[in-house]
Amino acid sequence: MSEQQNDSDHNFGYNLAHERAILSSFIFSPELFSDVVDTLKSHHFYLQSHQNIYETMLLLHRSDKPIDESFLRLELERKKKFDERTMVEVLTSTPIAHINPYVAQIKEFYTMREIVKLSTVIKQQVSEEKTSDQIIAEVARFIDVLEMSDQSRAKSFSQLKKEYLLNPPAPVYATGVSFIDEALNGGIEMGQLILISGDPEAGKTILTMQILKNITKLNPAVLFAFEFTTDSLVKLQMRVESEAYENEHLQIIDDGYDIVDLEREIKIWAKRGARFFVIDSQMRMENAANNGTMEDRESEKFSRLAKLSHRLNIVILLIIQNSKADAAASVISPMGTKKGAHEASIIIHLKLVKDDPENGKKEMRKIIFSKNKQTGQHFKGEVNFNPYTLMFTRPYSAGNSIEYEGHKKGASIPVEHKDSNGRTTGQSAMKIVEDQLNEVAGGQSGQISMPTI
Repeated sequence: MSEQQNDSDHNFGYNLAHERAILSSFIFSPELFSDVVDTLKSHHFYLQSHQNIYETMLLLHRSDKPIDESFLRLELERKKKFDERTMVEVLTSTPIAHINPYVAQIKEFYTMREIVKLSTVIKQQVSEEKTSDQIIAEVARFIDVLEMSDQSRAKSFSQLKKEYLLNPPAPVYATGVSFIDEALNGGIEMGQLILISGDPEAGKTILTMQILKNITKLNPAVLFAFEFTTDSLVKLQMRVESEAYENEHLQIIDDGYDIVDLEREIKIWAKRGARFFVIDSQMRMENAANNGTMEDRESEKFSRLAKLSHRLNIVILLIIQNSKADAAASVISPMGTKKGAHEASIIIHLKLVKDDPENGKKEMRKIIFSKNKQTGQHFKGEVNFNPYTLMFTRPYSAGNSIEYEGHKKGASIPVEHKDSNGRTTGQSAMKIVEDQLNEVAGGQSGQISMPTI
């Protein structure tokens, strides 16, 4: 028996006359089927009996059998899905030659029906007292499903080469940090998730801020400052730079820790022209909608950020934490997830160098590029940290060099490491930063908790 229909052929969310006309066209002009088979799916049809006919057409098409009344009837009867009335309605419908507008319409109707379903789901989740983050995550997943194209995204090499030659060269953004720019052949390319890891108090946040301040001299960027207050950030930069220091290009966000909130802000600012985003740090990010294991929650953060950087053609620098076990085994991967390291394009690791007063190693750091998909070069070397200017520089030493996969490459930009008064620093670099942060926060030692940097 045919489905009981109390509605007219054309109603909000469907048009049965057009569905029958499309199916009729496939029967009387089978060559049209090949034109839409990759984009039209059975669930786009409103009636279940129309879905059954289309699925059977797909089966016949893949089996290289004729799409006609006889073969359709045999296959539908075999599956016990044959409906005499529906078949008569399809066969008596007028076929259409220009089928694409009709296909587009029933797909649009399908999308509208799904949106109505989503509104029902949202109401249900509200009644169940789900959090706003959980509801927004559900909406985001729904939109991702709807935006998935049914057509193949594949392009031939020749087509890609032609597009590459026609397009202007992809921009490379110099970080202003000589040893990083040299490692990356001039700067950072777009579309990458970059992880900044390191020992506690090695200077992860400070190195990232140095890159960010250089980038924002000409380009807008966004800092998600979850590890310290904005007051501390402003006061410290005024102390390091000057009270007249301004930076209109640097946007700072200190609330909205969930991955859904971060994605929303990143999309907003990417549309406004920002190409660099810094998140400080991994462990402050939340993933409320994921009720799985810690590994699941952490891995999803990195996966979503990596896909976002590719889709929007932006750079996301994420400061990460390492587990003690990984650090002891010299493994550089984010805490709580092995997949996180896989999602990254570049991983930069800062390691404290043991104090040695005789050779002035107190303010030295070892920098390690453990992953570098941009140039393929892995290397390590020592760099200076100046606690007064909060800058990393090359050591001012002819004997110091960076190791590139087994061979030496000498430092090309010597920079003297002295404070603003020309003094050679004598106390621990991170102790000086701690004192400065304490001073700008109130002047009493121990009043401010040091961010993990």
